[in-house]
Amino acid sequence: MIVQSNDSLMKAIVSQSISSDIQITNDFLQVIQYLYRHAVFKNILDIVVTKCTTGQLTFKVQNMKLFDFDAGNCLTMVDDLGYADAKRKKYIITIKKVASDVIMHEIGHMLEQELDHVINLKDFASTLMYEIYNIGGKQLHMKSIVESLFVEQVKSYPSSQHFSELFARFFQFFAGANELSFQSSLGARYTLQNAISTFPRTLEFLDSKLADSWKTLIDPKIAAESEKYSQTSFNSNINWADKRVKPSNIGTITSSRWKVKSNKEDPFQ
Repeated sequence: MIVQSNDSLMKAIVSQSISSDIQITNDFLQVIQYLYRHAVFKNILDIVVTKCTTGQLTFKVQNMKLFDFDAGNCLTMVDDLGYADAKRKKYIITIKKVASDVIMHEIGHMLEQELDHVINLKDFASTLMYEIYNIGGKQLHMKSIVESLFVEQVKSYPSSQHFSELFARFFQFFAGANELSFQSSLGARYTLQNAISTFPRTLEFLDSKLADSWKTLIDPKIAAESEKYSQTSFNSNINWADKRVKPSNIGTITSSRWKVKSNKEDPFQ
């Protein structure tokens, strides 16, 4: 088993993971640990572990069947009382294809819900699409890659889901970079620096919104513990990834009234 006896972070994820196959669970954890080594995803994965420890996030990891039309999905359970507080939400993330970009896509949908009080998806999408349609110069080779992921593939979704898909695919895109990809379905045809240089305005938009948000979402003990994974040798130049969480108190959340909604109805492309 990949989980070491002293690895409390992976044990927290395992405790909230449902799978009948030990090997696929190990493969899933291996991808999580691989992504954790890179600063670009540290804070996001710290949120994942935090949600697992509070019982707000469950993973269902399984092999993709011939009749499956998606590689994964994220279900959000919302308090029946309709509170806007993000702490009133729980998530079930199903992973059918164990790959870095698929995993980060579905985690992106969870992050979308957790940050819905901070990030306006319409503004995010507007910034993202502006950059996509203005790719040129040294980044021209990225044009076909991003237009396929963010434009052509999104067309198959109902218009009401476009903003959500664009947000999740942004994190999927970074997980597909050469330095970060692990069994990626994107083919890893670009570097992390290519990805950063393609979306400077979008990254600046996220930086401005997320700078003060991490401390409310991450257990500081988990933030400190996950430092052990850091092995990256390059500078990500992404402020929202490098923002460190200082000690603070995070309360325990409980609720018994939940309803379920899916992040999407159409297939994952």
